[in-house]
Amino acid sequence: MSCRIAGAFFVTAVSMSGALFADAPAVLVEDREVGDFDTETDYDRARGFDRALIGDTASLVDQGEFQITIGSAYEDDDDLETVEMFVEIEYGVRDWLEVGIKVPYLFLMPKPSDEDDVDGLGDVSLSVAVGLLAHHPVLVSASLEVTIPTGNEDRSGDLGEGQTVFEPSVAMDVALGDAELVVQIGSEIINDNATFDFEVTLAYEIGEFVPSLGFEGSLDGHSKEALIVPGIGFEIFDDVELAVEVPIGLNPHSPNWGVLLELTIEY
Repeated sequence: MSCRIAGAFFVTAVSMSGALFADAPAVLVEDREVGDFDTETDYDRARGFDRALIGDTASLVDQGEFQITIGSAYEDDDDLETVEMFVEIEYGVRDWLEVGIKVPYLFLMPKPSDEDDVDGLGDVSLSVAVGLLAHHPVLVSASLEVTIPTGNEDRSGDLGEGQTVFEPSVAMDVALGDAELVVQIGSEIINDNATFDFEVTLAYEIGEFVPSLGFEGSLDGHSKEALIVPGIGFEIFDDVELAVEVPIGLNPHSPNWGVLLELTIEY
């Protein structure tokens, strides 16, 4: 059932992308073409927002280019502390088509501390994203992430889900002068169970820095997670950005707090 739902989502997204861009005329925005989903535009801040924000935006990696993200995430929950180190590689097949792979390594520290800590390879994720709309001031894309059960779900703390997970989503970026609004909605599908997930982030560019404030949540039949997420990103060198976010849980169903750090390189 989950495979059919995720497959239908992806086929629909690809079909829409093909229909939108097959004969789409180029639209000029400040003397640059965006009709072919060229994200190197002034209103997209030359991808500065994309690399300076943690998480998915509607911007895609340009055709023939790689984007490598090296990251670390700490999460504090009532019964578990988690540290995740990961590498993510994304490649622009076309200006409107992107593929990626993410490989995580997890360190799990159960509470109380008398239980054994666990570390090991987590579940590897494969992703594909397609551009749906590039019309000033809006970018829209759809993505499908498939998480493969490479982690050991039998070890304490669960290094993996033990089954394939499908995560379809749609992202929209809206340019607001020197600010950008990013909205993402999606779902995590495991067997016949699904969540409804959403993120809303407002970012503002101040020189080389991009402070941001986001709100994200996840709903299923049993619990509701809600977090507020302040963050900041800044350019270290050309095409090299560092971003930091501090998610803070707003209810008992959410993690207490965490820290996310990402270094992104594009070439």
